[in-house]
Amino acid sequence: MELLTTPENMIRMRGEPVHPVRKVRFTHWSSPRELIDCRFYFTQNHTGNDGVAVELEPESITPERLPQQPPRKRSYNPTSHTSSLSSPRLHLHTRSNFNLDSPGFEDFALGFARHHNVLMFEDRSESLDHRAANFRSLLNHFTATALGGRSRGARAAVRGAMYTSCKTLIFYTYPLVRDLETRFEKLLALDSKTEVLFVLGDSNPQCPEMQLALVRKRMEAKMWWVRVLRADHRFEFKEDLKKRIPDVCGQIAGLWLKSRDFGLTELTVQTKDGVVVWTEWMALRVELEGSVTSINLEILSPNLSGGNRSITVRL
Repeated sequence: MELLTTPENMIRMRGEPVHPVRKVRFTHWSSPRELIDCRFYFTQNHTGNDGVAVELEPESITPERLPQQPPRKRSYNPTSHTSSLSSPRLHLHTRSNFNLDSPGFEDFALGFARHHNVLMFEDRSESLDHRAANFRSLLNHFTATALGGRSRGARAAVRGAMYTSCKTLIFYTYPLVRDLETRFEKLLALDSKTEVLFVLGDSNPQCPEMQLALVRKRMEAKMWWVRVLRADHRFEFKEDLKKRIPDVCGQIAGLWLKSRDFGLTELTVQTKDGVVVWTEWMALRVELEGSVTSINLEILSPNLSGGNRSITVRL
């Protein structure tokens, strides 16, 4: 497992990627009547027949949408351009009413793509089952080892994992509670073979740390936790931190997918003097029981039945 806080790695993770991350926009027919918007992020250099690097551009896919009629053209697959461009390791889904190019979430994908190709897709349906079905549809065209998402997209990824072979999940914020509603049943339904990474702000009102810790104790799935200090559910930061913090979190998630230690499950990200810093992975914090004080009281009274009494009080 690679150390994250060596001077070399700190400089590398804060700087620009050695190989620039590229992005391809394309559309995918998830059903005969539904076309979803997608992005594919990768770092491999793609070269044409003349050996000159070229930008990948998707084919124009604009078939008419006719009810009950299958699409006239198969979904564009960026990996078909070259054998050197591997399939995505992660399928990442946005939250409700959130486009794919929004700052923050895309920066998380860009950071992750330094280590693995990633496919991000959009689905504005209010149905979590509908969103989960799109995970299954994409997996039929693009193999992946992990599913993930932001907010509602993360909840859809949980359902997607329950009905696919993917047993690795990555959540960039998770809405565990909303008003008086709690949403942990699907997390508890994940089996012991599933491994989950949460990237959460410690000031997230939709996922209080105390409640997540209680859910974690009940989960069969194995869980890792990246705690981002002073971050809320929207991961909003001032100035360039709104890009740098999600980018670092994406890199940490990408390295976690490469290798992880089952005994080291918590990591903290924060800013100091405007610089993003982070810890190594650490063991789960164990809340120690409060110290117990025993006080022995001996009551002397001739009026007590049986004579003197001794009472022990534990505080």
